[in-house]
Amino acid sequence: MIQELEISISTIYHQGQILDLEIKELEIINDLLFDEQITDILINGYQQVLVDKGKGLENTKLKFKSEDQLRKLVQQIALSKGKRLDQSQPFVDLSLSKNIRFHCVLSPVASPGTLVSIRIHKTKTYTLNQLLELDLFDLKVLHFLKEMLKQEKSFVICGGTGSGKTTLLNSLISEIDHSKRILVIEDSKEILSSHPQLISLQARQANIEGFGKITLRDLVKQALRMRADRLIIGEVRGEEVVDWLSALNTGHKGGAGTLHANSISEVITRFETLGLMAGVSQELITNQLKTSLDHVIHLEKDGNQIRKIKEIGQFIYENNKLFIRRIEL
Repeated sequence: MIQELEISISTIYHQGQILDLEIKELEIINDLLFDEQITDILINGYQQVLVDKGKGLENTKLKFKSEDQLRKLVQQIALSKGKRLDQSQPFVDLSLSKNIRFHCVLSPVASPGTLVSIRIHKTKTYTLNQLLELDLFDLKVLHFLKEMLKQEKSFVICGGTGSGKTTLLNSLISEIDHSKRILVIEDSKEILSSHPQLISLQARQANIEGFGKITLRDLVKQALRMRADRLIIGEVRGEEVVDWLSALNTGHKGGAGTLHANSISEVITRFETLGLMAGVSQELITNQLKTSLDHVIHLEKDGNQIRKIKEIGQFIYENNKLFIRRIEL
């Protein structure tokens, strides 16, 4: 039997706390947020709530009473964070807490109804040895990763959504020499490494009046004056790629980041596309890449939805051509 959610108490996450906002929230959503296994909560209109526990999407058999109920809820959430969500601005992306990201698109732009995507970044981090036990990689790869960090090589981790890019990056950061100052730049807070010298900068969207926006590119420029030994971007996704690659070429050894790409063979094209979006020529991005990044690590989920390092590559520049050569371990 499908359980119909009743509007009850008024709670919502904010900066890691549950605060009374005098709005009608859904207790069951809080229950899902507390579930240690859940990484994503997806609401597809008022009649369907899905979750991902690491093995693909599962139907919770929960539903809202109506589309109007769902719309009022998400609008109140947006308002509580100083954001506008209505027909003239039918989408919003915001942080509910340090580790919970909230995205919503209202109907009729969205179909079959208002769509909500909640990403929960787990606060637990793993050592490389623990990831080895979880079968993310084998012993040969472990030795390679540790040597890569020791030699201060710059690298990018690529893969699809939910492939484990941030989990691996967190673990690698924790293994870096603890005397090194690490500066992480993120769109939303995801890097939770235990490294004692880790500091971070976080981008910010404009407020409801349209002011106060801080971009990743703004933060990269600030980072260059903060004496970072290693400069890390949570996810390379826009025009900040130009300044980040430039920084890696001017003294910031051992930089790292993540990138959405389906294989190591797509990484160079992906960087070139981001460069073009920033108004930079393909030639310039290629010239930056050939001296800024050393390795690429690709993650995938296998047929059983188990995350694994699929392949590792090295950036090579030969005969006036840049390419990535797969490393056999």
